Amino acid sequence: MLRVALALLIATTTLPVLGGAAEAQPTFGRPKGKGKPAAPSPSPDDAPRELGNGDSPSMPDAESSTEFVPSPDAWAGSDPAQKKPARDVEPGKTYTWRSADGLRFAYTIPIDYKSGEGYDIVVVCHPNASDFRWGMVNHAPGKPEPDAKAAPSASDISRMFRPHAIVVSVDGPGAHPKMPDRRSFPCTQAAAVRFRDFLLELSRTMPGNRICLYGYGGGGDPETGGAGGTFVAYFSGVFPNLADGGVVAYGGGELTSEAAKPIQTYVPAVYIHGVKNTIVPFSSALRAIEAHRSIGNRLVRLRALRAFNDYPNPVRVSESIDYLIGARTDKAAECLASVEALLTPKSVDEYDYAAPVWYAGARELLARILNEPGPLTGAMPFEGDAVPTDEVKTRARALISLIDAEATKHIGVIRETLPKGTKATDLYLDGGPWLGHLIAARDDFRGVKPMDDFAKELGLDEAIASHALIAETLQEAWSPTDEVSSFAAAIEHIPHCFLSEGLPVDLLARMKGWKRKALGAELALDPESLEGYENITNWDDGYRKGLDAYEKVWRGWRFEGKSLTVP
Repeated sequence: MLRVALALLIATTTLPVLGGAAEAQPTFGRPKGKGKPAAPSPSPDDAPRELGNGDSPSMPDAESSTEFVPSPDAWAGSDPAQKKPARDVEPGKTYTWRSADGLRFAYTIPIDYKSGEGYDIVVVCHPNASDFRWGMVNHAPGKPEPDAKAAPSASDISRMFRPHAIVVSVDGPGAHPKMPDRRSFPCTQAAAVRFRDFLLELSRTMPGNRICLYGYGGGGDPETGGAGGTFVAYFSGVFPNLADGGVVAYGGGELTSEAAKPIQTYVPAVYIHGVKNTIVPFSSALRAIEAHRSIGNRLVRLRALRAFNDYPNPVRVSESIDYLIGARTDKAAECLASVEALLTPKSVDEYDYAAPVWYAGARELLARILNEPGPLTGAMPFEGDAVPTDEVKTRARALISLIDAEATKHIGVIRETLPKGTKATDLYLDGGPWLGHLIAARDDFRGVKPMDDFAKELGLDEAIASHALIAETLQEAWSPTDEVSSFAAAIEHIPHCFLSEGLPVDLLARMKGWKRKALGAELALDPESLEGYENITNWDDGYRKGLDAYEKVWRGWRFEGKSLTVP
């Protein structure tokens, strides 16, 4: 049990919004959505000054302080009932409490809770300048009110966030002394220690197996701003034993400070990022993944949400947790159950956004079950009675065949629009739908043999790597205030970086506007640059139409399998 293992943690670890003034985050393009989430925009102006941000016009005048700022004393009238975690709390109902260190938190125990059993603990870390209520508002962890005492229906359960786990949403350990209600998760030693103490307290009061950390948001300086998405990645490097269930870093991007990079190599992590995120660019997530891989970390993954922005997406987060369970469990049958959960199509989220199932993640788990070469193989071997049975192995092979067949479908559609006999280095922007389809399918089917063979045939991975480097060059040259230079840089580089999704999110809109200004004699652009503008429209057409073609195929995925009983 985790509670026993954590007793040794300090000695073995080396230290290197239901209420409130939450504002909706700005968005870009799709999804259009059914309203806006209760999440404030991460901003360096919201940084807590006692952590070294200096004077800020949005903060009251006060001397900097290094002392811990506890949560506010007051509770909102709409907050769930206050009850200390205990064995007699009602399963599926959300309660609130305050830690020994003064942090408020909300918690929900599993709807099927049984005394004496252990459960995974999912700790939700909110964006900068928010509080513990953000987790409840955006993730619906428990039974719907006001019928909390009634048995939840299957429909109710399907809308809950991790209904079979202990879900905890906590105030960040940082805040400005005069604004204690605007909490943050700074990437500092002091914040990491306080968060460690909170997790240890949880382990003593809740029946936990593994702790999974899920943080949302980035932006600003991670040492002084402190959004959950950046913090959980940082914390897992400082105290990896307390992130033994893995990390989901949503929209956090990379750690920008050298002091905030104690990246380790054995905690599995999933970075989720919207390609249309205007708060923290998608390119920062690509750099974060590269930072991990540059030191040999094989357990980090990027889940790209195409046509999605900076809004939270509990459906995709829950999928990522399924993957992490499969990566960390010591039971082969539980790993297989995670695979089947990943392969089961999910409904749209509250913003009408849908995505294909995570074929690549499922395939990695299947490789682990069958002891095939893969990033997870050998990371935590199955032992004793938990080794794969013949039944589990047979089922795993059958699922691999299904995934291979699906990859083959996509390859067939891509070949119909791809210039015949073309290598990836010969591709050019013709506006064809092969572009978006090829990029998305390669990413989502990485590790699937037919797609890997197809990529090898095209030399695709090498071309993508080359395009990523040039995309970085374009990002560095991109400045919306320097219209002429940015326009020229985009025209020059787009023919050589179109296979990368790490391009400026506002590239198309800016380029259209600048071209209109040039045609109206409001902006003097080089005639040769204007002639190359066709590549911009071809890039946009090929990417968008390709994603539509991709969706037409993955919408047909059907999976009706039943998970094996997990002992």
